[in-house]
Amino acid sequence: MLRKKKQELNTTSAKKTYLANMSHEIRTPMNAIVGLSDILLRECKDPDMREHLHSMQSATRNLLMTINNILDYENMLEGKIRIEPDAYNIEDLLSEVIEITKINIAKKEMLFLVEADPNIPKRLYGDVARIKQILCHLISNAEKFTKVGYIKLSVDFEKEALDAILHFSVEDTGCGIKESDLEKVRAAYTQQDDSSTRDEGGLGIGLTIAEALLKLMGTNLNIESKEGIGTKVSFFIRNKIVEESPAMKIDDAGDYNIGIFLEEKNEDNAVKSVFDKLGIKCEVIDNVGELFIANKGFTHLVTSRNKYEQMRDIQEIRALKLEYLVGVDYTTQMSVEPNATFFKKPLWFGEIKDILTGDNSKSLKKETINIHGSRILIIDDNDINLRVTAGLLKPYGAAVDTATNAEDGIRLATKGKYDLVFMDHMMPGTDGVEATKIIRSYEDPYYRSIPIIALSANAIEGAEDLFMRAGMNDFLEKPVKLKELENILKKWIPSDKLKVKYVDVSDEYMDIPVFSDFKNIDVNVGLSFTNGDAAMYKSIVEEYAQSIDAKKTLLDNLAETGDVARFTIEVHSLKSLSKTIGAIKLSEVCLNFERLGHKRDTDTIKNTIDRLDDEIDSVKKDLEPLIKGVKSTKVKHPFNKEKVRELLRELYYAADDFDYDNSVKLMFEIDGFTLSERLEKECYELNNMIENLDYGGVKEKAVEILILLEM
Repeated sequence: MLRKKKQELNTTSAKKTYLANMSHEIRTPMNAIVGLSDILLRECKDPDMREHLHSMQSATRNLLMTINNILDYENMLEGKIRIEPDAYNIEDLLSEVIEITKINIAKKEMLFLVEADPNIPKRLYGDVARIKQILCHLISNAEKFTKVGYIKLSVDFEKEALDAILHFSVEDTGCGIKESDLEKVRAAYTQQDDSSTRDEGGLGIGLTIAEALLKLMGTNLNIESKEGIGTKVSFFIRNKIVEESPAMKIDDAGDYNIGIFLEEKNEDNAVKSVFDKLGIKCEVIDNVGELFIANKGFTHLVTSRNKYEQMRDIQEIRALKLEYLVGVDYTTQMSVEPNATFFKKPLWFGEIKDILTGDNSKSLKKETINIHGSRILIIDDNDINLRVTAGLLKPYGAAVDTATNAEDGIRLATKGKYDLVFMDHMMPGTDGVEATKIIRSYEDPYYRSIPIIALSANAIEGAEDLFMRAGMNDFLEKPVKLKELENILKKWIPSDKLKVKYVDVSDEYMDIPVFSDFKNIDVNVGLSFTNGDAAMYKSIVEEYAQSIDAKKTLLDNLAETGDVARFTIEVHSLKSLSKTIGAIKLSEVCLNFERLGHKRDTDTIKNTIDRLDDEIDSVKKDLEPLIKGVKSTKVKHPFNKEKVRELLRELYYAADDFDYDNSVKLMFEIDGFTLSERLEKECYELNNMIENLDYGGVKEKAVEILILLEM
C-alpha cells in the first residue's frame, strides 16, 4: 500500500515537472514570435504589413490561451486551481475583455454589443484574472457557433450591504443547442457537434474550466438555449465593494440630448440602455425625417459610418448643427472631421464620457516611459529571447547588458550596479532560482535589494510562489506583453531614473508649420499607423514628399501606354503609402483605380486618370515645402566653432550619464548650425548613435568631431 502511494506521488511529481517543461518549451519560441512582432510594429510603415503582424500576434495569443486552458484543466483535475482576490477596477476588466473580443471577431459578419451598467461600483475586490478568463471562454464559445446576428455581453449589479452582486451574461444568435445536448456541452473534451466535418474548433474544455472557477467562487453557470435561435450563458459573483462611486458618471448629463440612428435595432437598443443608465436623454429614431421634428432638439447623433456619409452634406441637416458620434468597425480606419467624432464599436460607458466631454480629443495621447540613466541586466540562455527582451527595452532608454547563462549573469551582477535584473528560470547548469539565491547570499546590501524579476515561460500553478521564495521580486510571463513590461519598469526602476508622462503626439510636431497647415492629410490618422510615434510619422511624410512627383509621372505614363499590370501594382503601392500618412481621400481614389486595374479596364483608367492626378495635386499642396527639400522651418545659424565645441563637450558628458533627453536636445542644437559637408556626415552618424542608445559610440564620435574641429 505504501509502495503504491509512493508511486502515485512520484507520478504526480513527474507529471508536474513534465507540464512545467512543456509550458517552457512551447512558450519560449512563442515569446520570440510575439516579441519580434512588437518590435517590427514599432518600425513597420506599410499598413498592410502592419495588419499581417497584428493577425500574427492575435493567432499567437489565441494559441497561448489554448495552452493555458490545458494547464488549467490539469490543475483543476488535481484540485490546484486557486482564487486569488485583489482590488480591481471594473472598467479595466471590461475594457480588456472587449478589446480581446473586438480583435477576435474583427472580420466576422456579426455585431458585438455591450450593455454594461455604468453605476457598478468603480473598484471591487475579487479575482479579476479569473473573471476575465471566464468571460473570454464564454464569448469565445459564442463566436464559434455564431455566423450572423450578434453577440451581446451584459453586465448588471445589485448592492447588498458591503457587497456588489455582479450579473454577467453572454448572449448570441448562433445555432443554439438541443435540449438533449445541454449536459454534453458541459463535459470536458466534447463539442456539441463532435463529427469530423464540424466547422467549429476548440478543445472542448472552456465551459468545464469556467464552471470549476465559478464553483470556487461559490456560484455556478446557467445555460439557456433554443436550437436555431441562440444561446444565453449567465452567472453571478459576489465581490466586496472597495470604492462605491460609480464606474462612470456624467456630471452635466442634462446638457445632452442624444439621437440614435444605427444600422440595426439590437444595436440601437444596446446603446440606448447605456445612455439611459447614465441619465442622459436619448431616443432611437427610425429615419432622417425625425431629426426635423421641432421638439426633439438633439445635440448629438450616434450613427454608423454609412449613414453619416449619406447625411453630412445635406444642407438641411447641416443647419441643425448636430455633433456626430460615428461608429466604425474595429478594422476600419478612424478619421477626424468637423463636428464628427469617430469611435470603434461597440459604444459602451467606457467610451462615452471621453467622447462627450471631448477628452478623447481629435488628437492622440500616449503614455511615455523614460528610464534613461538606468542599467538593466537580462539573463537568458536563449539568444533570440535575449534579443527580443533587449529590443523591447530599447525605446525606454536604459543601458542593457545580457548574459546567456547564470554564471555569466552572476559575474556581471557582482561586477556592476544594476537597477533591475530580468532572470530566466529554466537554464542549463545553474537555473534562475539558484542564481537568485546565490546573488541574495552576498553580504553587500545591494545584492539583497536589487530587484530581480523572473522572466519565465513556466506559467504553471505554483511557479510564481517558487520564484518569490527564492528571493525574486516579481514575475513577468513570456511571451512578454508590452503593457506588463511597462508596469514592471514603473514599479521597480528607481523613481529618480523614471519619468512617466502623457504626450499629445498629434501636437508633437505641430510647431512646424508644414505639418500644422495640412488640409488634405490627417495627421492623427497617420500617427495611428505609427503607434503614436511622431518622429517616425515625420520621416514617413518626408520620404513620401520626395517621391510623390515621380510616382505621379509613372502612373500617368503607365495609364497612357496601357500597361495595366504595372499600373495596378504602382497604384496599390500609392494607396498604402497615402493611407499611412493620413491622405485618406487619395487612398480611396487609388483603391478605385486599383479595382479598375484588376478588371483590366484600361479605357476607363486612361479616360479618368485626371481624377487621380487632381487628388495627388491636392495632397502635393500640403507637401510643397517638403517637395522643395525643406525638412523643417528651422533657420540654420552661421557656424560658430566655440559654441559647437561646447555643445559637443556637453554631449560627451550627457552620454556618460546615459542621458538620452539631454543628448537629443544637444544634438538638435548642433544641427542648428550650418556645417561643412564633412561635419554634416559625422553629425549624422553621431545622431544615429544617440537614437540607437550607443552611448559609448556617442562619446567616441564626439571626441572625433572635436579633434576634427581643431584640424
